[in-house]
Amino acid sequence: MSLRITYFGHSAFALEHGQTRVLIDPFITGNPLAEKAGIKAGAQDAAAIVLTHGHEDHVGALPYLLREIGMPPAIFGGGLTIAMVRSKLDEHKLGREAPLIELPPGERAGLGPFELELVHMSHSIPNARAVALHTELGTVLVTGDYKFDQTPVDGHPADVARLAGLGTEGVLLLCGDSTNADRPGVAPSEARVGPALLDVFAGCEGRVIVTSFASNVHRVQQAIDAAVALDRKVALVGRSMRKNFNIASNLGIAQVPPGLIVQPKQIDDIPDEQLVVISTGSQGEPLSALRRMAHNDHPQVRLHSKDTVIFAATPIPGNERAVNEVVNRVYEIGARTVTAADAPIHSSGHGYQEELKLMLNLTRPRYVMPFHGDHKRLHLHGELAEAVGVEPERIFHGRNGLPLEVDAKGARFVEPVRSGVLLLRGRDLNEPELEAVEA
Repeated sequence: MSLRITYFGHSAFALEHGQTRVLIDPFITGNPLAEKAGIKAGAQDAAAIVLTHGHEDHVGALPYLLREIGMPPAIFGGGLTIAMVRSKLDEHKLGREAPLIELPPGERAGLGPFELELVHMSHSIPNARAVALHTELGTVLVTGDYKFDQTPVDGHPADVARLAGLGTEGVLLLCGDSTNADRPGVAPSEARVGPALLDVFAGCEGRVIVTSFASNVHRVQQAIDAAVALDRKVALVGRSMRKNFNIASNLGIAQVPPGLIVQPKQIDDIPDEQLVVISTGSQGEPLSALRRMAHNDHPQVRLHSKDTVIFAATPIPGNERAVNEVVNRVYEIGARTVTAADAPIHSSGHGYQEELKLMLNLTRPRYVMPFHGDHKRLHLHGELAEAVGVEPERIFHGRNGLPLEVDAKGARFVEPVRSGVLLLRGRDLNEPELEAVEA
């Protein structure tokens, strides 16, 4: 019996063994004209959907996908991931029927010929997981997004012992995150961001406005801790910012002292030097809170000349122009900005080269298929695998829609399947660009 692994781009996989199919991370990405949702191809009759973490680019397509294919028997993930997805599906009126299951690390769930296990990983959001699918042929390990942060904010580093255990038991195929395969060394710890934010806050005369991803709960927590240290109140601005932080607070992942939080409508009642605003909009998104502030279009917050806007995130490739436009508008108003180029107020959630090599050495896979990166980074990840002893013929550089088939005789690419983008207009998916890739 063979095992087939099809990569659909970004973080999305379909794994098939016999008649059973498991999907990992349906994704969604921004586009000026439309949204792009992935992994509809091959999604029918899935035994389960597995989510590595709660970032929008990994779970955002889920409600649209479910509306197209119907509910699978189970949707697995970590605690925060499941809570965030439940909230998202509730907004789409799909929450009641969704079979959402929190699978604790170390426990297993049977899915026909698969046994599913989640492994705790460090990333820029709590409860990130790698996905181990055990089969009679061996274990397929999909890392998800990860870094080996030795001093994570929550005190729970990646489960190196379990990764090494999987390596001892035998990993048939490692599908590894390649985002930072071009960056030497080790990614800085998220823990360094808190002291840096405190230093920047301390030098600000007026209001401090911090923008970050709403899902980066640890970054938001560190901004809140800095505000507490300087006796400033905090306002959370942006619907997703408030929603995600409330979810994390209810799960005990985030903590806020009583009386610290003020509502956006109370912002004008607080002296500028006593307030921190934590806002969405770090990527210059058109309808985000910060962009609206920069264009004097926000109902509760107007930027003042002595404000300091802190970008505690770096632009995702493709968003640079939108972010620069917001920065320019901030300066036009007379405020100033602080970015990661000015102070260590951001740390990537993706491991650098030495961490990718550590993953390879811990898990000792028979085959390697890099993913989550452009072709340059996939190639560099393959070179890292060679450097730690993986034979070149066991490293597979795939493309979207090109399945890798593994059996007792070896591994090989087989006939491509339909793969491409699905355009999201309103709540409907269309397929104008969905086509078979060339072999």
